[in-house]
Formats: sequence, C-alpha cells, structure tokens
Amino acid sequence: MKTQTGSHGATTIITGGISRFVMLDRITARTGNSMTTHTALRDAPAYLATECMAQCAALHLRAALRFERHVFLLGMREVQFAECPAPAPEDGCGLLTGTVACTATRTGETESGAAYLVACRLLTASGTPAIHLASGEMLLSSVPYSERFPEQVLRPRYEALFNDLISGSLLSPACREVRP
Repeated sequence: MKTQTGSHGATTIITGGISRFVMLDRITARTGNSMTTHTALRDAPAYLATECMAQCAALHLRAALRFERHVFLLGMREVQFAECPAPAPEDGCGLLTGTVACTATRTGETESGAAYLVACRLLTASGTPAIHLASGEMLLSSVPYSERFPEQVLRPRYEALFNDLISGSLLSPACREVRP
C-alpha cells in the first residue's frame, strides 16, 4: 500500500492485492495497433468480459503512449454480448470457467484519446477461440499526469504491470491454468 498526501491535504491510498482488480493474466500478442490478452477465470460472471476488454484496450494505449500519459475509459459503444455463454439450468445463464482471450484493435486516435474495437472469446482447451462472449467499441482518453493522477505512482505501476504481463511473471503457479 502507498500513501500520498497532496498539496490540499487530501490523502490518496493506492492498495495492491485487491482480488482480481487486474483481470489480465498475460499479453499473448502485441502490434502497433492491437493487443491480445488472456485471462483465466473460474466460476466468474460473464459480464467480467467487459472489464477484460477495457483493461486490454487501456493497457495497449498506455504502452503506445510510452506510459507518458494517464489513460482511462470514457465509455463503450455498440457492445454486444453472447446470449448465454455458459448455460445453467437453475438461472438460465451460468458462470464462465476457462481462458478468455480479448483482442483490442485501435481504429482511431486523437491527441487526447483513442477508439478500439475489442472482442472477447472463450478459448477451447486446445487454445482456439470457441465461444463469442462480447464485442464492442471502447473509447479511451489520455491526459497529462497531475496531482490527481500522480506520475510517480501511476507510471511505474503500469510499466511494471505491462512488463509482468508480457513475461508471464504475474502468474503464480496456481494461476497458470485456471484462477479460482
């Protein structure tokens, strides 16, 4: 945990170890305009696919900007969800277990933001895309670091996260297959 007091006396507390705050487990592919990530889930609500989508697109934009600006989600458009990716007799739609692959492709960029088309699929045991979970457009903004978004805290955090996701060092041995 890091504590920081700003010039107005406000205290910012940034904590780590929040269960599943970072949904992404690894970056499996990256180009100048796109990135694919994998997330292992066990008994997770299907709507978490949208969080994976947002994190994938935001991390790609942060890296494209060399981590020199703060990036955040402005909104989502035309998001389409699978009707029921994992049927369960008791409630009509169940929970996701397996690896979710999200691919974010940048479709446009301005000085202060970017648009991404993002699609998430549940992979088969052999790693091929099987079930479409969700897709849509993610709209992101970037702003200079500031007192509210402190560079000395955020930049090293996202650079380390990016490097860990590329190397796979973020995964504990228990998480390499399916996270609880």
